[in-house]
Amino acid sequence: MRQCAAVRSVVFASDGDSILTACDDKTVKIHNLVQTESSETRGTPLDASSVSNVRATHQATLVGHTNWVREVSASQDDALACSASDDRTVKLWDLAVGSCINTYEDVRRLPMHTTCFHPNGYLVAGAGASKSVSIWDVRCGRLALALARAHKQTIRSVSFHPGGHHAATTSDDGTVKIWELRAGRLVYTLRAHGDEAVLRCAFSSVESDVFVSGGSDGKCIAWRGDFPSSSASRTRHIESSDYEIPKSRENPDEEDDFIDVSASTDGSTPSRARANRHFDHPSSFRARALSVVFKALHHRLADVESALDARRHRPSTSEFRLRGARVKPAA
Repeated sequence: MRQCAAVRSVVFASDGDSILTACDDKTVKIHNLVQTESSETRGTPLDASSVSNVRATHQATLVGHTNWVREVSASQDDALACSASDDRTVKLWDLAVGSCINTYEDVRRLPMHTTCFHPNGYLVAGAGASKSVSIWDVRCGRLALALARAHKQTIRSVSFHPGGHHAATTSDDGTVKIWELRAGRLVYTLRAHGDEAVLRCAFSSVESDVFVSGGSDGKCIAWRGDFPSSSASRTRHIESSDYEIPKSRENPDEEDDFIDVSASTDGSTPSRARANRHFDHPSSFRARALSVVFKALHHRLADVESALDARRHRPSTSEFRLRGARVKPAA
């Protein structure tokens, strides 16, 4: 499977037989996975010997974005897909016919970096450079919820809790924030990645109270929180730990793998909201350096694009003369 441009996002359909990719060529592509092994081994779990027998064939290309596509997500029934792009839009796609059925825009019309489906299948979230989160209802095409000024810097990811009542957002401001969707209010503000950008956050599908965040600091941090299904609870509890395999302890007085962090309803957290261990990625320094370079390059490209748009919409000299000309009345 060869792409003609950089691939920024890859996601499996729920049936496991197809994948969707978001590319810098301004498209979303759909590929089918075809197993070429014998019928005796078909349906068995993939291992190193059988992966080479799986081939991806191009099925369709979804065209409609006018700039890089940052992320793509598929609904649980595989009927719809949504994509976020630097063209300042989130597009909703009908996968059966391969066409765009709706386009959503951020209120500030800034590049969109992330999008995902709510577990109920009819809500779509989008966020990006506007530092706000928008959630649209695909049934009517209207904005269902807006979390204005959710972060101080660009939002990198949005993910929904499996229960559907909470969402997590990550940002370049170095925080992970947990939101209660019914009331549209902040529940937790979590800081464990220092001043580095937090790029991703994902909830466990097995233990719904566990979620993991990863940042440009090269760390992957596991969190454990209390996510009641009702919004009646006024106080909650959350714990954090760096993500690593627990080891047996010789000292019974050693600290727990998870440390306690209490959070009030206004989202404030005490000063001990920190990870007690660090799990550094071996290439974290290089990743941070590349992140700075790519961020500067992206801002430069955005400036060039804005200048080209301004020049494209600037009236010509003849138009200025025509507007200033005086027309003599007919005799």
